[in-house]
Amino acid sequence: MAEMEASMITERVMSGKAQKVTEGGYNGGRCPLGYTYSAGRFTENKRGEVVKSIFAMWNSGQSLNAITRHLADTKQPTSTEKGAWSVKAVKHILANGAYAGLAQWGEDNEYPSQRTPTGNDGETAPVYPTIIDRQTYDAAQARLETLTRGKRIDRAA
Repeated sequence: MAEMEASMITERVMSGKAQKVTEGGYNGGRCPLGYTYSAGRFTENKRGEVVKSIFAMWNSGQSLNAITRHLADTKQPTSTEKGAWSVKAVKHILANGAYAGLAQWGEDNEYPSQRTPTGNDGETAPVYPTIIDRQTYDAAQARLETLTRGKRIDRAA
């Protein structure tokens, strides 16, 4: 009986989180590199340029390792401002749809980021301001899909 109740609670929580994302809400967790979250809003910060450069390097054919080395060599701060850059962190940034204004939750679920009011004038803005355009994001996803564990892809770097 307790297992069934726990399962139902988990299902409700996960359903609620998915619904919150589809409505443009934020489910918590670490704020993505390039964004600041304050007063219920995401805004792009100066590290958005690092995100743009990661996508540009990846889409120009550089390897994950080359991008990681570049970030370390140029002493770019990580999202936590602690620790070192890793291939996993770079890949995570490339896979994060928030940078293209998408809200993501769960496996393979992308939702256009809902728009929220910006003031009394009726204007709206996406919950996740776009740091890169959708075409740049889609090109990065297409290349990421070619990665196979243990196999290297083009090493232009």
